[in-house]
Amino acid sequence: MGPERREAGGQGRGRDLVRLSAAVLLPGPAFFTMGRLGPGLACLALQVSLVGWLPAAVWAARATRQMQRRRALAARLRSR
Repeated sequence: MGPERREAGGQGRGRDLVRLSAAVLLPGPAFFTMGRLGPGLACLALQVSLVGWLPAAVWAARATRQMQRRRALAARLRSR
């Protein structure tokens, strides 16, 4: 899938990169931007400690990529 197709769906690469970077640096708030309050609070509790920061960052980055894939799939299904 080319960049022009991604742009047409409203999701650019730069926007994806910013969201993924925010998920790694600020895992808890990244969930809040996705509208997921429960996981966001759990992630904030994890990120309070340095030991929990890494799992929280991985979890948030994984959830962000999953959300991006779901949106791309929905856009492809709508365009058919």
